[in-house]
Amino acid sequence: MNYLNKIEIIGKVGSIRILPGATTQARIAVCTEEALSNADGETIYEMTWHCVNAINKDGIPDFDDIKVGQWIHVIGRMKSHAYIDAEGVEQRTNQIRADLIEIL
Repeated sequence: MNYLNKIEIIGKVGSIRILPGATTQARIAVCTEEALSNADGETIYEMTWHCVNAINKDGIPDFDDIKVGQWIHVIGRMKSHAYIDAEGVEQRTNQIRADLIEIL
């Protein structure tokens, strides 16, 4: 059996933080939105924030070209991280490691 770890999202950039280091990396917050109907039949919108980690390489635009409020298309892999928060409780977070980012 072959395994597949692939995620694809289209959303709006909420923030971008360029991380210092030997290779240029960025952490990009991307918001996606889904329209749902509640029990009364009213349409409600559910927003989900995604943390996208990207390394400046082929398939990734220059980070200076990515602006807050822009629509972007991200293809990558899901990565889960565990950490201990300030209260000493173990927390888990999911992040997307970007293989491709397109500015729409």
